[in-house]
This record gives sequence, C-alpha cells and structure tokens, in this order.
Amino acid sequence: MFAAKVLTTVMLLGLLGHGQRAPASAPPSQRLPPSFDGTGQVRVRVVSSKDQRPLAGAMVALLREAPVDITEPLEAATTDARGMVLFSAAPAGVFNICARGAGHAESCEENVGLVAGGALESSLVLPPGASIRGQVLHVDGTPAAGVRVMAVGTSYHPLQMPTQAVTDALGNYHLDGVSPTGPRVLAFDGATPRDIDVYPFLPALVPFRSEGWGAPRNISVEEGEQARLDIQLRGLAHVMVFPRRNPEQDWSGVGSESDDRIQRVWLFERGQFTLPLRRQEGGFWTGLVEVGRRDLVVVGSSGEHSISAPVPLSLRPGVSSVIEAPYGLDPSGTGMAALFPRPREYASFELAGHVLLPDGSPAVGARVSVEKPSSSFGMRMPEAPAHWHFRFQGAGFVVRPGVGSPSVVHAWLEDGRAGSVTVEGQEGARVVADIRLQETGAVVGRVRLLSRWPFLLAPQLLVDEKDEHPLTHLELDGRFIIAGLPPGGHSLKLSGNSTTYRFVIQAGRTTDLGYLVPEQSSDATPR
Repeated sequence: MFAAKVLTTVMLLGLLGHGQRAPASAPPSQRLPPSFDGTGQVRVRVVSSKDQRPLAGAMVALLREAPVDITEPLEAATTDARGMVLFSAAPAGVFNICARGAGHAESCEENVGLVAGGALESSLVLPPGASIRGQVLHVDGTPAAGVRVMAVGTSYHPLQMPTQAVTDALGNYHLDGVSPTGPRVLAFDGATPRDIDVYPFLPALVPFRSEGWGAPRNISVEEGEQARLDIQLRGLAHVMVFPRRNPEQDWSGVGSESDDRIQRVWLFERGQFTLPLRRQEGGFWTGLVEVGRRDLVVVGSSGEHSISAPVPLSLRPGVSSVIEAPYGLDPSGTGMAALFPRPREYASFELAGHVLLPDGSPAVGARVSVEKPSSSFGMRMPEAPAHWHFRFQGAGFVVRPGVGSPSVVHAWLEDGRAGSVTVEGQEGARVVADIRLQETGAVVGRVRLLSRWPFLLAPQLLVDEKDEHPLTHLELDGRFIIAGLPPGGHSLKLSGNSTTYRFVIQAGRTTDLGYLVPEQSSDATPR
C-alpha cells in the first residue's frame, strides 16, 4: 500500500497550544506502533431514519478509492434481520462506509480508519429514497435485454455506492433506493471498461452497453417518488484520442513526465461530464461511445500546474474518429482541470502512533486530522475543508502527511480534548510518534451550507478572528465542531456575517451555539 517503509527519526515539536520543542531523547511508546499491513473487523448497523427500525437486506460497502470504479465488484455485504453486517477480515486502511436499501437512499460515514488487528463499528441511518423504472431500447427500437443500469448518489464526495438493476427480456429495469434530487445512472452489460469516473458533477442518467457508453439522460427525483425514464440508444462510434503538448506554449522547466500525468479524458456534452475514455498502452485513450456533438476534455497535471485541452467534435454512427488533443498549462487552475479533484496519491510519508489521554492512558474514538495537500483539489476555495479528519476506533492510528515542510498532525475527541505532534519525513518513510491530548474543549453548532457538490462549501468559521481552526469538522447537514480550544472566553464569526458569537470553553466539554442564522447581525451568546 505504501512505498518502502523506512523508520525515521521524529521530532516532537510540542503539544497543541504549547508550541514547545520536546527533547530529542523523548522516550518511545511501550506499545507496538500500528500499521495497515493486515486485516481487522468492521461491524456496521443500518437503521431507517423514519422509525429507527433495523433494515434487513441493505447493502453496505467499504469504498476505498476515489473515484469508485463502478465496473468492479464492491467490497460489500448485506445486513441480516437485525440490520447488522460484519466484515470479519477487512483489509486495514482508510475508507468510507456507505449503505443503501429498498426504499432508502444512501448514507455514508466518511474517512474512517482501521489498523491491522483492530476493530471498527459504525451506525448508518438511511433517509427515505426514491425509485426509477423504465425501458432501455436499442437504436432500432427493439428491447435491450440484459443491460445493467446503475445509479450513483449525488453527494459532493466522489466515493459513492451505486444502485443497480438489470433489464429483463422486454428491456425493463427498476432502480430502488435511489438518492433523491437526481442520480447519475449508468447502464451496461457483459464485459465492462475500467477506470470509470463517477464523480457527480451533475445529476445524469447514462446507459452503458458492453460495446460502449451512452450519453447522459437527466432526471430529477423527489423523496418517495416512483419516477420513470425510458432510454433509447442512438448508435455508437469509436474514438481514439492522442493527447499532445501544445507546441505554441512555453514548456521550459516542465518535465516530459507530464504526458504520464493525464488523469482523465472525457467527452463533454451540454454542460455535463458524460463519457470517460480508457487509457491504453502507448499513452492514447479509446472508447466506443454514443454519437452526438461533444467537447473532448483532457485533464491532468504537469506536477506543478494543471493541464487541460478542450476539443470540439461531432460523432456519427459507425464512423471512427482519431483526434489529436493539444493540451496546455493552466497555472491558475481555473480551466477544466479546476473541476476535478486530483487523486489522494501525493508525495507523503507514513505516521503511525497512538492517541493518549492527558494522563497517558489510551484514548478511544479519536479523530486524527491531516492537512490536505494543495493538489487534493484542482480548485482551491477558502470555504472548502482544508483537513481530512480520520476516525479510528481504538488508540492506534496510521495517516499519511505530505512531505516537504514539517507537518502538524492533530488528534481530538468529541468532548473537545485535543493534541498535536509536528513531524517530518521523506517520501515513503515510516515515522512513529504518539499524540497526547490536552485539557481543551470544543464549540459546536450548525450552519447553512453554501453547497454540497461538486465540493462541500460552508461559511468560514473564524475563532477569535483568526484563520480557520485546523480542528474544524463539518458534517453534510451543516453540523460543525471546533475542538482543541483552551478554557476561557472565545468568539466565533462566520464569513459573510457581521454577527459575533461569544462563548466560554470548559475543559473536556462542548459549548453548543445552536443554529447560526446567517441573517443575524448583532452580538449573540449561547443560551
């Protein structure tokens, strides 16, 4: 999973709120450092949000890669009569846990961590879903039997669990447990392509057959709705794309490896990312896709800058197209590449250790926070979360900070106690360091989200008129917690809001500000 693991020296530059340099001879932990080399147990309980009853037959999946390759079998299982499912030998690592069931839409717990030999428990509450029925027809109007139709949720995150069904002899399909507000649906049968990006930039329906991908069909579904969408395929054309550097641009100082960093080649139609092509040996991309007017989009990275290459084309049935796609640099990240999250594979080292309470005993249920690299989003916005917060059930943790300048890795509990360690390592190295929590507290509340997709955006939360606190954790419903605040008086302001919320922090406790209404304009204090 990681590069060669070479144990390196670690410097402990102080605990959160102290900033003191620890002596180089700091004694190592008596516990064996955890690792991701092995398996553990994951137990998940699934209930309905309507009445909290256990949901039998719900599918639960561990989603590890972004984006999910929906043509590959999921690491999934179905719940029993108690709404429980057990993954008895799940590979250790970090992942999302997602579930959906009949009449119920998808719900996920994101960024959980499982160390080798460890255990993890999660409870998912599924909201009401919708369903889609329809018929898939061939270009000549005959029923398309044996076509797999797949719906993917519309949350901002690229890790999503699909809903799928196979058309019967009359081409009919039924998708149940669809997330409302418009899913993306893919239909296919037989052999399937690889490297499919299902990031939901726009809600869409996409039929896919073994010989190629269809263009998107749009649909919007309400909670509890039984929607209908019939699909007739329009014919297919073969596309071969050769991305090349634009010779009219200055490429001095940019290594030739940029050609190997092309992440996606898409066909783009009427404002929607639609049909991904597959990379072949030799650096070209191919696919058999539904015909129509398209814009070809090449997206990648030169290492320092984004690259993109929009090329218009028109596809006709049965006519092959060979396309030269001259791509150029996009230093500002404002072109097409700005819309694509880049892979989590970045230059990093492994940090393993334990989270300890102030008295030195093991902590349970801590989150470990790592700053996202600047390459984690093509488009960096101040309202987007700047840290990953990984939840580990036990005291042990393994995370991957970026290489370069020293990295501050935080750990915190739901009661607000938090600590940090500053570490530095070379790419592929393994560093061992524990994090001891301090007697701090947290402020919690809820804000109105600006957007849930393609990125989770919320007003910036500024404590004591400083930049956003690194231990700011935001949920998809707008609930937030800011941990690691020292006892005493503090203030909170929201970007775009003149209100100042004043509150007092107590060690090991949370202060609830409630729902922060954007229209308020006078000083407020928690009740």
